[in-house]
Amino acid sequence: MPSSLLLLLNIATITIIMIATHCTTTTDATITITLTTTITTNTHHHYHLYHYHYYHHRRCQTDPTSLSSNLNRNEIMR
Repeated sequence: MPSSLLLLLNIATITIIMIATHCTTTTDATITITLTTTITTNTHHHYHLYHYHYYHHRRCQTDPTSLSSNLNRNEIMR
């Protein structure tokens, strides 16, 4: 699959996940933009970032700060 189609699929998936889980705060939107930008500029980590976001999005319903705190912790560990 061409990388451009993969990117569009990922953007659509992240958007759907955020709408479905009601993770529509400013923080969540910023994280989504950051992930999308990173994926655009660094396709090597596409699957890692996509998997990370997909794995942690479910916690937004109970703890809106978990996504941002987990992302920050993940970035520090790199």
